[in-house]
Amino acid sequence: MKTPKTAIYLAGLLLAMLTAGCFSENNRLLFDYADVEPLVNPATGALTTGDKIYGWMSGDSTIVGFGGGYAYYTPNLFDSIYAVANGVAYERIVYNDFENIIIYPEAYTDLQLEESNNFGETYTNKLYVSKFENRVENGTTITGTHSFDVVHFVNKDLGWVFTSYVAAQGASVFASGLKVYQVVKDAFNNQNLYSLLAELSPLYQPADAYFLNTFTGYLLVNDSAGNAYLLVSNDGGLTWPNVYPISNGVPLNKLEVVYATPNYLYAYSKTGKQIFYSSDSGQNWQSYNLLIANGGMSDLYAVDSQYAYAVSVAYTDDIASVADVYQTTNGGQSWQKVNQNRIYADAIDFYSQLKGVATSGNVLQLTTDGGKTWKVLVYPLE
Repeated sequence: MKTPKTAIYLAGLLLAMLTAGCFSENNRLLFDYADVEPLVNPATGALTTGDKIYGWMSGDSTIVGFGGGYAYYTPNLFDSIYAVANGVAYERIVYNDFENIIIYPEAYTDLQLEESNNFGETYTNKLYVSKFENRVENGTTITGTHSFDVVHFVNKDLGWVFTSYVAAQGASVFASGLKVYQVVKDAFNNQNLYSLLAELSPLYQPADAYFLNTFTGYLLVNDSAGNAYLLVSNDGGLTWPNVYPISNGVPLNKLEVVYATPNYLYAYSKTGKQIFYSSDSGQNWQSYNLLIANGGMSDLYAVDSQYAYAVSVAYTDDIASVADVYQTTNGGQSWQKVNQNRIYADAIDFYSQLKGVATSGNVLQLTTDGGKTWKVLVYPLE
């Protein structure tokens, strides 16, 4: 789930951009047209290598993001760039307003959140919670294990953690099931507090979550039969009385909420071909089957209540993921492939109904015609 992006001018280094004159013939087939500006790490002077690039549009010609060892800001589609060395080092970003970033390093099975308040230049530990939790029952210490499945922050000081907890057999004091925790910043003592809010059914496995504000939150869950549901809380996660069925026998793992009109929602699976949509805050759902040969949707971004875009990866070559782009103009009721040629993409972000960016590996591409054609802005030149 994406968080709102904020354009911030960085007092950083203005880098001279390089231009490209050569592509392999095979790669050229993927590009509608190219004006390549390869990014350079300001600390090492090296081109983008090794690290995945992320990009989001926060203005008509403004792109912000991370990758290659830096956080970057460009007000003019990479004609110039302001950058801060280091940037995001991990892929699991749980909060991002560009200046303030919270990440959950993928290497950890314990909950270990890292926070940056300087555009990703440096990080400090925000919170550490062991996956093991001991409870005493009838004088016996019982060890249970948390799987920290979903983490969502509504701002840098307030977030929620949804875990699947498995207790030793026979435990009743703290039974197995879905647990909801809250992370809140105690500004007076300058520490982050981690507290249990709710214990939900052991039948539910958390998949994704999104809070509209400090009170109203959506939680996407699956049960053991592969059915998906949307749970809704209106008291900050203390209770989840509203349970709305989404799919029958189709597990889902991604939730997309339309930021401007949050009563519009999408739910989908990265391995499936069905996109489910709701226009009444999740109470009722319909689905559309994409007629694709690819494996599923890697990302979906909703621009407004009518326009949304989805990326379906066909295969991965030695550069990045090669994908098709699908568009709806009627709130999810129908979808159609819009790209003339396949592009490098596994993530997508749009500023308007027509203008957006797609990223995969070290490649960033721009469209100004609603995904029909794409211009390559960043490419890992050798």
